[in-house]
Amino acid sequence: MTFALVHGAWHGGWCFELLENELRQRGESTVSMDLPIDEPDLDASDYAKAVVDAISDGDDDITLVGHSMGGLVIPLVPELRPVQRLIYLSGAIRPPGQATAVKLAGPPLTSTPDERGLLVADHDSAIEQFYPDVEPALAEWAVSRLRPQSLKVIRGTGPETPWPELPVAAIVGTEDIWQLDHYQQTCRDLLGVEAILIPGGHSPFLSRPTELAELLIKIATP
Repeated sequence: MTFALVHGAWHGGWCFELLENELRQRGESTVSMDLPIDEPDLDASDYAKAVVDAISDGDDDITLVGHSMGGLVIPLVPELRPVQRLIYLSGAIRPPGQATAVKLAGPPLTSTPDERGLLVADHDSAIEQFYPDVEPALAEWAVSRLRPQSLKVIRGTGPETPWPELPVAAIVGTEDIWQLDHYQQTCRDLLGVEAILIPGGHSPFLSRPTELAELLIKIATP
C-alpha cells in the first residue's frame, strides 16, 4: 500500500517528512509532491495532474490523503488514474462545480499579495492557524518553508469532475481551523461518513505524526 500525501495551501511535500518516516517504519510506502501553488493560472485539475505525475510509477494500491486545500484535489485524481481510497485530513470539501462547503471557525489566514498576485502568509497568523500545538522550533521551521499561494484554487468553484465512487474517510482536529460542527455535518451530508475526531489543530502530521500514521494505516487496511 502507498500513501500519496497531498499538501494544503502555502505548504509543500516537505510538511509530511515526520509522517512519512512513521509510515515507512511501519512498512508502508509513501509519496509526497509539491503542487504548483505558485502558478497563478493553474487550477485544481492541474494540481491533480501533478499528483498523478508523482504516483505514475506506483501500482494501484494507493490511498490519497488530502490535507486542507489538498481535499479539493484528491477527488479529481481518480478520473486520471486508479486509486483505492480517499482520506480527507482536515481537508476542504467542495462538490463538483460548486464552492467549498466547509467553513472556517475564524478569520482567514493573514497574507500579503506579492508582485505576481500570489499570497505570502504572515508569520504570526500562520503559527496561530497552522501550528498552534506544534513544538515551537518545529513550527518556526515549518513557517520558514511556506510558499506563495495562488488564489485561483482556493476561491471560486471547482471543476465539474464527478466525485469518484470510492471508500472515503475524514479526519479533523478538535481544535482545527474549521467550524467543527459544520465540518462534521458536511462530512455526513456530502461524503456520507462520520468525521474521525483527533486532538489538536490543523497540522497533526507535525504535532502528532506517530498517532496519525497509525490512524491512517487503520483506516486504509481492509
